[in-house]
Amino acid sequence: MVGGWWFLLRKRLAWGLVWGRMVRLAVRSAVREDVEGIVALNRRVFEDVEMTGWEPWHLEAHLDVFPEGQLVLESGGDLVASSTSFRVMRERAMEPHTWMSITGGNELPKHDPEGDTLYGLELMVDPDWRGLGVSKMLYRARKVLARVLGLDAIVVGGRIPGFLEAQRKDPDLRVASYVDRVEAGDLVDPVLTAQLAAGFDPCGVLENYALDPHSVYHAVRLVWEA
Repeated sequence: MVGGWWFLLRKRLAWGLVWGRMVRLAVRSAVREDVEGIVALNRRVFEDVEMTGWEPWHLEAHLDVFPEGQLVLESGGDLVASSTSFRVMRERAMEPHTWMSITGGNELPKHDPEGDTLYGLELMVDPDWRGLGVSKMLYRARKVLARVLGLDAIVVGGRIPGFLEAQRKDPDLRVASYVDRVEAGDLVDPVLTAQLAAGFDPCGVLENYALDPHSVYHAVRLVWEA
């Protein structure tokens, strides 16, 4: 664990109106006791997506190889969001890649302790807690971590779950055009719109990135300069 960086994250608090009452949301580092909750969150968030879910031993491995990159957001002891990241060299992150080729697998064997870039692999928010700025808090926490570690950038292979429906309405629509329209504000994507609002810039399409039919199996590479 990087000494002192958690002091900065402790200040990442927010209040939101949930079920008619004000609640406090707080970001903290994930610990092994969170594994079961993160697995349950993963199942709920991606229940309609044919993607491989986290198993407990995957999350244990993440905590072993890069504990600083594993974050959760909780309210009153309830885990409502999580973030998974690891380090890579920027040159590799900017090359064409898939989810599997960049990670090496679910246990993140391609994490590079000397990597100059933080790769944001996954950010999950409980459906009941969306619209409260939860994802923004986790993106800010990632930025704090990148700066404390002295990294150059954060790179994300972002899902575009609104693309499938948009393409059904317009069969000629291509991924790059969809991204342009979301960036211009003509379309709203459940994931990409939030990432753009968090200060990430699109930097190319990652074709056949992951088994995600809602994104038509593609992703958008997004970059935030530290």
